[in-house]
Amino acid sequence: MNFKRNKVASALAYLAGVGGALAVSGVHAQQTDQASNPDIRVEVTGTSIRRVEGETALPVTVITRKEIEKSGATSAMELLQLVSSNNSLGAISLSNSVGATTFSAQTASLRGLGGGRTLVLLNGHRLEGFAGEIQGVQGVNLAGIPFEAIERVEILKDGASAIYGSDAIAGVINFITKTDYTGAEVTAMYGAPTRGGGGDQYQGSGSFGIGSLDKDKYNFFASLSYNEQKPLDQRSRDFSNTSFRDSIGLFALSSNQFPGNVTTGGIGVVNHGVPDEVPGSNGCGYSAFIVSEIYGPLGCFYDPARAPGVEMIPDDKLYNAFAKGTFQLNDDWQAALTGIYSHDETRLVIQPGPISNVFRYGPNNIPGTITLQPTSPFYPHAEAAAAGVDGKPLNVRYRTYENGLRDLTDTNSHGEFVASVKGTVKDWDVDASAFYSEGKTVEHINGGFQDYRLLLPLLNSGTVNLFGFNTPDIVQQLRATNFIGDALSGESKSYGGNAKTSGEIF
Repeated sequence: MNFKRNKVASALAYLAGVGGALAVSGVHAQQTDQASNPDIRVEVTGTSIRRVEGETALPVTVITRKEIEKSGATSAMELLQLVSSNNSLGAISLSNSVGATTFSAQTASLRGLGGGRTLVLLNGHRLEGFAGEIQGVQGVNLAGIPFEAIERVEILKDGASAIYGSDAIAGVINFITKTDYTGAEVTAMYGAPTRGGGGDQYQGSGSFGIGSLDKDKYNFFASLSYNEQKPLDQRSRDFSNTSFRDSIGLFALSSNQFPGNVTTGGIGVVNHGVPDEVPGSNGCGYSAFIVSEIYGPLGCFYDPARAPGVEMIPDDKLYNAFAKGTFQLNDDWQAALTGIYSHDETRLVIQPGPISNVFRYGPNNIPGTITLQPTSPFYPHAEAAAAGVDGKPLNVRYRTYENGLRDLTDTNSHGEFVASVKGTVKDWDVDASAFYSEGKTVEHINGGFQDYRLLLPLLNSGTVNLFGFNTPDIVQQLRATNFIGDALSGESKSYGGNAKTSGEIF
């Protein structure tokens, strides 16, 4: 494509747009050499004014395809974790989703300002924001970036809100896809941690392109990829297998224990035959941790990191598809049609839920008080007598071990179609596009989360053994209070266009 530019500096840019996202396209640097009249056309990510390369005022980092391959990254999220300007503060990754409400989004955070202030572009065009967006989880979901189609990444590390708006306060990340690729390529990868314990990774991808813009006046490029990350348990690693580390002041243990922890009279954990899951728990029971050696007579605490099945890295399956057709209409005009689709399914498993008077549950803010009456066959008379409270109602802090681990699946899908055209009219450059984008987020609960309107009356009935294992009939009643189904479903749709023209004012 032959772009012309005279020596007089271009100093006027006109922006217009309709519909959803209005933006100036942050593009890349191109240079066309002509023997008789060497013209240069340079577009710098983050500015609407053409500059020669030496005039660039803002810091732009370019990561080439060769550097991407050397990095070993298998996704956009992994690649940006290697960029120093992309801060973990405010960013959301797969590991952040375990035990937190992020709906398994993956977001960038330049300078630690968060995904809502870091603009992510694909070929200079805005992408639809995360459909499950909530406070603290904002911006573009990086799982939707077609990683195998990326030619390079340009990162503007300075604020660009004057050009793009408030969502570019931290900077701009522009993923540039291949534009004139011919041939075919198939890759497969398998990886496993050297220490075992899960965390295996599988990846397969294929891409092909036909047509030369110079000779055939068209190019069609498509890629398809699949990435699967197997879960890794927290207790499989020395650095994450406990929530108590006195050397660094970490105390993230819980008094909500199985078997139950009685706070009335300072009785503590009452164990009716629950075996020690963790060696050295000194009779406290399932995955418990005793800290009286260091902190005095505090009794037993539940250590969520020691429970089997609690994940540090979740199970994730990601599909990505990308297709782009580029057409050289004539020497001055080029048109393109681009389509992308991604489907990300993440399953997260964490420890059983805590229930006690220190928590409130549900939209009605129900207190989780569990009171065991003396009439219950499971009332611990011996322990209560020793504490001088025999015959009194006992307050119990409990963990729903027999209801199962909390288990949910987040599914995020995103699709986008862009039609664009760019060219020159006399001394003016024109770049216009129209798009349609759609995203959907669904969070499905597989088990381990209870309807507390049903569970609390059962726990307070006196028929449930709060200090040991229950009969199959009682366990069935407990599990009947589990909620199974979609807990959240969100959709986002947008359409619109943007246009940019620039030329000479002298």
